[in-house]
Amino acid sequence: MEIIKKDTLINTLLFILFFFSLQEFGIQIGGDGVSANYIFIILPLVLFLLGRKHELSIPLEVVLLLIIFSFIYVVGIPNDIFNLSNMESFRRFASYAIFIAPFTLTFIKFNSLDLRLFKLAVISACIYYCLLSLYDLTYWMYVVGADIVDLKGEIGSQRYGFILLLGFFITLFGDDIFKPTLKYKVFKFIVLAVILSGIFLTFSKTSVVSLVASLLIYLALNFKIFSAFEKFTIKHIIYTSFFLLLI
Repeated sequence: MEIIKKDTLINTLLFILFFFSLQEFGIQIGGDGVSANYIFIILPLVLFLLGRKHELSIPLEVVLLLIIFSFIYVVGIPNDIFNLSNMESFRRFASYAIFIAPFTLTFIKFNSLDLRLFKLAVISACIYYCLLSLYDLTYWMYVVGADIVDLKGEIGSQRYGFILLLGFFITLFGDDIFKPTLKYKVFKFIVLAVILSGIFLTFSKTSVVSLVASLLIYLALNFKIFSAFEKFTIKHIIYTSFFLLLI
């Protein structure tokens, strides 16, 4: 807590950056909806400008992936020159750059305070998204008079499912966020209920299936139903959720 008090402004700015990086934002290009929230790309620059020093690391597996992805892009450059229009070539380069950008964050060793701020931002972003979804649900059902089965195109969004799942499990296992007191336990229960409602309001089967599967794994580990899974951790549960969402 002493560190937070010393760098209140910096921590607030980082929290705001994390929060807005988690917002759903898209634009229309050629009639197709394209995600356009890439604020996280400027995170290394913001850390540098704020004077927040971090150690750098060079994970070899990430370097290898970057080499492979860059090679694939370079191989396709001749096709860009001869067969694609300028706009299509630009979109291909932009897709490559945007895809590569998140990997740059793996070269930064984030400290425990940064991770705590990120967790708080994820939980806050999930609560904000869920409350907006509940408001939209109320509006469409009681003002417009729409049936709930017709609301998938109005308030449903599969894109945000993984963020909500991440927020759910951060809250569930967030001992560093929620103190073991009655007040915090009640607040934690309310947050879990709000995020859970938001997951169902995505109207996404993959989000619900991922949640159920992840909870079953958690219960199996917690009650040691399957001894073979005893070495699983929260990291494995999140990976499982992400894999199911990809399917």
